[in-house]
Amino acid sequence: MARERRTITRLLLPVIAVLAAAIAAPASALTLSDPGVRDRIEGGWVGGIVGGAWGEPTEFRFNGRIIPAAKVPRWSIRRANRYTFATPGGPDETYVEAPFLRALEGDVLAGWPQWGRAFRRSRFILFAENRRARHNLRRGLAPPASGDFTNNPFAHDIGWQIESDFAGLVAPAQPEAAIDIAWRAGHVIGYGDGVYGGVMVAAMHAEAFRAKSVGEIIEAGREAVPTGSSYRAMIEDVLRWHRRFPKDWKRAWGKLEQRWNTHRLSVKRDPRYVHSEFNIDQKLNGAYVLLGLLYGHGDFARTVRISMRAGQDSDCNPSNAASILGTWLGYDAIPRRYTRGLARDRRFPGTSYTLSEAIAATGSVAERVTSERGGSAGTPDWEIPDSDGVTPPVERWPLRRDRRPRLAAGAMQSGLTVAFSATAHDPDGIRGYWWSFGDLTDAEGPIQIHTYSHPGTYRAIVWAADGRGRTRARVVRIEVG
Repeated sequence: MARERRTITRLLLPVIAVLAAAIAAPASALTLSDPGVRDRIEGGWVGGIVGGAWGEPTEFRFNGRIIPAAKVPRWSIRRANRYTFATPGGPDETYVEAPFLRALEGDVLAGWPQWGRAFRRSRFILFAENRRARHNLRRGLAPPASGDFTNNPFAHDIGWQIESDFAGLVAPAQPEAAIDIAWRAGHVIGYGDGVYGGVMVAAMHAEAFRAKSVGEIIEAGREAVPTGSSYRAMIEDVLRWHRRFPKDWKRAWGKLEQRWNTHRLSVKRDPRYVHSEFNIDQKLNGAYVLLGLLYGHGDFARTVRISMRAGQDSDCNPSNAASILGTWLGYDAIPRRYTRGLARDRRFPGTSYTLSEAIAATGSVAERVTSERGGSAGTPDWEIPDSDGVTPPVERWPLRRDRRPRLAAGAMQSGLTVAFSATAHDPDGIRGYWWSFGDLTDAEGPIQIHTYSHPGTYRAIVWAADGRGRTRARVVRIEVG
């Protein structure tokens, strides 16, 4: 590694000369009303609860087949409250978000140490990749090793997708920040396609605060996932088949079934279910979230029904779809038959949050995320900073064994401005670099100059991806100011 460090020094020396002139680009702002932001945060939480509770009786009972209309459960607020607040191991699409949100409450710039500690200490019931990730954390594997496929054979399963709504709700109209949070936090649990589902969901939530249409929301999710990944290929398939069958979601569903539920390891990575119709992979279930949004045409009940009737994880998928739509519509626009009587002051299983407390905590974190990024939040309006989005790197689970790239990284600091540099080597070549600067901003490329808004200690992370999509990450700790 000495050679890599010397290379970094050579790269940084010409860069440091321009540090004094480096300034942050001026940010234009979007204005959102304070009541509107809070109404959408509430709509996101409540929508997710409604979608999950409504679909719960059908979960994994219809695999590889559409749920008949006659088998769609009748909506019941009494059953919804029982499932959501009194069923340990039931609403994992809701309660698994709690430790990540709690860590952000403690530190809006939380990273792997805080998220890993919070998730390790959780006591609720978990399944598949979530359970293995927590086991890994408890035996001393820190993120991102806890979610890496070499330690977690379920790293592409649906978990992070279903529990990532919070990452968009705390970043209103700021998809860049939502992507940053979802990508970093997702590596506590998963890898590659097992993280991209959460990135897509988080970006769509963030966009929903400002979008004029559901199409704009979906486009934000599409742009958040890199071209070259299997997850992006799935998104493109959904959009193509929606264009081909704009009035027939079942025809689009059939095409998705043929492509993304085939019995091949390249499509379904969970070793338990490669050769069955059961599919807990993020890609197919993420496609069903998109089906509900595309064919639901902004109608709350229709969106839930379609994402549910597609089958497989038919409580978590409508939960994501209804949560995103609830963020776009706002709580006040969700039909009252789905919200009247909701038990707001009962705790989610295994957590310290009630629904009311989770909504309030999300609003508080969203204020600080917005302020940290140069905006302002509160009564009467929120000023949302504008910035360019950066798509995470292409990260794949190779079908044959592949070593991670060699990666070294360093930084040189002058005041609030830092020159970062990374160098990586791999027999397959290096496809790209992606930086998270530890202040909810990101950039691509091996050399970066970044100016922080505030003095402090930051944990920047750089990823390098080789030509086959195998990645390695390095943390660079920086004190500025």
